[in-house]
Amino acid sequence: MKRKAPEINFLRKQRSILMLQSKRLYLIQTLSLMTLLAYGVVLIGVISYSAYLGFNVKRIDKNIESERAAIKQLTNVRAKYLVLKEKTAAIMGVSSSLFKHQEIIEKVISLLPDGLAVQGFSIDENGDVVFSASTANPDMIDTFFENVERNKHDERVPITVADVSSVRVDEEGKYSFGMTLTLNPKMGE
Repeated sequence: MKRKAPEINFLRKQRSILMLQSKRLYLIQTLSLMTLLAYGVVLIGVISYSAYLGFNVKRIDKNIESERAAIKQLTNVRAKYLVLKEKTAAIMGVSSSLFKHQEIIEKVISLLPDGLAVQGFSIDENGDVVFSASTANPDMIDTFFENVERNKHDERVPITVADVSSVRVDEEGKYSFGMTLTLNPKMGE
């Protein structure tokens, strides 16, 4: 029998080292590829999120611009509202003043007797009535003064002070006088 010659393998150790190195290289390449894929997925996610945020920023900018336009429009409306409010308040003040003065005029004229002609009539800012009147009959002046005296405490014509500023008689015998009536402050309220 022939004996088999022993095989001498000098590469066996190197071959196992090469096998280990190739397995390591395969493992490193696989892990590197997986890491690269993971980075790719993360990069795609970051890019997608960035695009999403960019889209949202544009949408929000459009909303901000529309709100600014609405605010400008409301600012104009508010300015018009304030102007109208001031005008309305002024008109109401004038209206109530006219009504108050109308009431004062009516009350003072109700004191005048029929034969007395009013020549001038005004109401100052304090509500004092300044007027002048004339008549051919001096009894009409007396009647007017009596009416004022009678109505001093009347609620209808609350007169506090009646001041005659002038009395004249012209050549034709016509009597004229000027008078200021100070009304009670309750009158204007």
